[in-house]
Amino acid sequence: MMVVTVGAVVAAGASLAARDDDALRDDDDSQKGNHPRYTNRSIQGIWGFSSQLAMFLPPGGGPPVPTAGVGRISFDGKGGCSVTSVVNINGQTVTSQSSSCSYSVGPDGMGTSQAVFPGTPISDPVPISFVIVDQGRELLAINTRFLVGGLTFRRQ
Repeated sequence: MMVVTVGAVVAAGASLAARDDDALRDDDDSQKGNHPRYTNRSIQGIWGFSSQLAMFLPPGGGPPVPTAGVGRISFDGKGGCSVTSVVNINGQTVTSQSSSCSYSVGPDGMGTSQAVFPGTPISDPVPISFVIVDQGRELLAINTRFLVGGLTFRRQ
């Protein structure tokens, strides 16, 4: 049985209140103090994200350069995703749309994703690792190859 307080329903909005609790995890063990079991469906939907000041490590070497970005990612609940972003790399703005994107979520809420962005300085897939926090309303992430810095994702 899912317990929802009036404040949580108001804060979460009608769309989250209408969601099945199974979208966040396969069972309701977290209400009993047990470890929740997350799935790809746990993050299904559209998320806004931002990266604060990070250091971009150019492919092929060269000195790290300051970077920051914002964007949206849509997770389909089945391991597919799509990303649109605006990134400032050392004062130059790059807007991009992923041509491919995939993700997976482990039962502990830890996950990975990678996306390809044609026409950008990075031709290889861009990998991230993330963790689901704040009862499924936020993701904390790091890029595991090209950036030294973190990202925060919030449900839209």
